[in-house]
Amino acid sequence: MAASLEFNQAAGKIHFNAGTNEKGNIIRKVKTYQNITRQSSAANLHVAFTQLASLSSYLMIKAEKVVTEDIQND
Repeated sequence: MAASLEFNQAAGKIHFNAGTNEKGNIIRKVKTYQNITRQSSAANLHVAFTQLASLSSYLMIKAEKVVTEDIQND
C-alpha cells in the first residue's frame, strides 16, 4: 500500500516574550498568520516575520512555519 502527502495549508507563527509571571516563568504570546504559500523561502519568511514583529512592543523569541499536509492513500 502506497501513500503520499498533499500540501493543504501553511501558517506562520511569531512567538513573543510578554514578560514574566510571579514565578519567574516567561509569558509567551503567539501571533499566527494564515495563507503562507508552499514556495515561501526561509529568507523571505524571516524578513516578513521580523518586520511584523517590529510592530509589536514585545520582543520576538522565534518564528516558525507550520505546514499541514493531507495523507492520501494512492
